[in-house]
Amino acid sequence: MEKYGEDNARYILDTMTRHYRRLAFIRMGVEPDASFEKRTRELAAERGWEFEALDGDLGLLRRLADGPWDPADFLVLQPGQRAAAALGDEVIVAEPSPGRTSEDEPSPATIGADEEVRT
Repeated sequence: MEKYGEDNARYILDTMTRHYRRLAFIRMGVEPDASFEKRTRELAAERGWEFEALDGDLGLLRRLADGPWDPADFLVLQPGQRAAAALGDEVIVAEPSPGRTSEDEPSPATIGADEEVRT
């Protein structure tokens, strides 16, 4: 706000949220008190939006940091691969990086199971 001013910040926020009708607070079990949920409820009321409180789960974040990386939840790229948008049921898939083939990089079998590359 310092650089562009409060009016511009408000305009951008209003433009970005003009089609919003609901504001949700996700309880993750790490909140120090109820003040964040209360403020979210107040903000929803100020904007005339529906408020919803949901129970969250830190499990996905824990698995991201510590593993295991189940293919149902994560895309693990091997050397020489990149993530690409997909059409259909999958959102993203692994594909060879431009100008590279799978022969350019060692296979996971030659790298060793305990040395899998994570990106």
